[in-house]
Amino acid sequence: MKTLFKLTSILYLFFVISCSKDKSVNNPGLDPALNGNWKLIETFADPGNGSGKWRPVDSNAPIENILFKKDGKLRWSRYKEFIFYTKSDSRILSFAKIDASVWKYFYKVKNDTLILNPPCIEGCGFKYVKIK
Repeated sequence: MKTLFKLTSILYLFFVISCSKDKSVNNPGLDPALNGNWKLIETFADPGNGSGKWRPVDSNAPIENILFKKDGKLRWSRYKEFIFYTKSDSRILSFAKIDASVWKYFYKVKNDTLILNPPCIEGCGFKYVKIK
């Protein structure tokens, strides 16, 4: 009986110690590189003929940003109805709205730059820089 108690105690202790408080470490649906605040710096639009270019945002326009939280919550000034995000795979982020509908965006993080490409018939995208 004492052996069973010791074994149970050791297993319990092992599980408690192995648990991490950082949800992004344990959740493969989150990308730790996204954590933090991002500011929109450029937009991309293509009329359908391949002539699209990245253009800086208007300096007089309101600042647009996205805050990705470690627990999968989201604050996006452009789309306030998006409240959660998950990583569908290495290239796709799924954004969940309050009404439970989901939008999928292609994404790429390189250094401190994030590119989001929503579903568009022609090319379109948003380029963000991480705010330190």
